[in-house]
Amino acid sequence: MAKMITCPCGWTVISPQGEDQAIKHILIHLHDIHPETAVNEAEIRATVKNV
Repeated sequence: MAKMITCPCGWTVISPQGEDQAIKHILIHLHDIHPETAVNEAEIRATVKNV
């Protein structure tokens, strides 16, 4: 099942490869675009949705 995560800025990642891949890409986005954001993986996992 595909997984989706949306950043508060509106950027969305949808991964047909699962939750770990979606988290990988949202972490890259956070690092590149929002380096000041302090968030841990557990907080990100809590926002993952099935699509």
